[in-house]
Amino acid sequence: MNKKNFETVLEQYMGRLAGLEAADDSDQVYKWRAVGCFKRFWNLNAADFAGMFEKAMQEAGNLLDDAAMQPVAGLRMLLAREPEVEYVRECFRFLFSDDGGDLQKRQDRADFFADKINERIRYYERGTKKYLQNRDHVIYYLNLWKPEENYMFDAASAPGWAACTEFDGDFGSKNFSLESYYRMCDEVLEEIRENEELTGLYSNLFEEELDGYDDQLHILVYDLMDCASLYRYYAGMEIRKVPGKERTKAAEAKAAQEKLKQEIALKEARLKELQEKPVNLPDVVGKPVSHKTYGTGIVQSNDNGTLLVHFEKADKKFKYPSVFTQGFLSFAGEETQTGEMAEFEADQKKKAALEKELAQLKKTLGSITL
Repeated sequence: MNKKNFETVLEQYMGRLAGLEAADDSDQVYKWRAVGCFKRFWNLNAADFAGMFEKAMQEAGNLLDDAAMQPVAGLRMLLAREPEVEYVRECFRFLFSDDGGDLQKRQDRADFFADKINERIRYYERGTKKYLQNRDHVIYYLNLWKPEENYMFDAASAPGWAACTEFDGDFGSKNFSLESYYRMCDEVLEEIRENEELTGLYSNLFEEELDGYDDQLHILVYDLMDCASLYRYYAGMEIRKVPGKERTKAAEAKAAQEKLKQEIALKEARLKELQEKPVNLPDVVGKPVSHKTYGTGIVQSNDNGTLLVHFEKADKKFKYPSVFTQGFLSFAGEETQTGEMAEFEADQKKKAALEKELAQLKKTLGSITL
């Protein structure tokens, strides 16, 4: 991130918020008010789905609908037709289904939702495009549903922010990546969440509108980017233009880096799990054992996995439990379970393999330059 440009924009934005606070300008809180209203009324299983939708979306409709595009009005148009109510309900059920944080699946669901809703809108309104849903609108519905996991998106403002902060991402319709856009937003979130002056302004201006719901500052992130574009915070700023090929190459490197980080995190978690797994090896001290060469002996001690066994002619040391799992020693005169030993040995091999893989992955990660 270009911190100099970011700080320049943030300073202007905070100045604007301070002015709003002094003026008590409640008209500027509409983004938060829309979420608070939605969370208050939304019920996917409501008996009167159309009536519920009208209440939940009354503030969002004012935000999304304008003279050119009226996506909320388009949904209202469908819901006014009894045969379409369950169709719209099920489209929202699919859009709002759990994806375990898989943003590609979320993007695919958003595109599917728009396609399916637009099919029905075109059936009834062939002569106009104003009711059609686009990606911006559907991502906004996701933000209304779970603002703490989503960000609003505006195709007009996102590229300007990416250029200003030198974020390597392409947000054109053909190459759009929800994962990339959310990653850019997450970078902004990391910068603002520790800014006490900004979070203080946020609390005074916006928290009440959410009606107790915690959006984790996600709406604030979008508002910052939106205002930067709307109020021309970039004016006079030096913005490095990154050639298309260079941007694509950098984006690919960034994606590879993120994928490696995820893979490393998964393997480190698995290794930690194995390292913390309780060891339930049987106590073999005092047990009679047999060796093909040395005959019968008694286990005298176990010193951190090294057994001392007394045979008639000599004392010998062996690695425990591999000496049993590999068949060099066996128990004499009684049946002793070796299942725990085999499990322990298998876990040791898994740990060694994970450590080797992690070393290689970290080496590869270190070789990526952005």
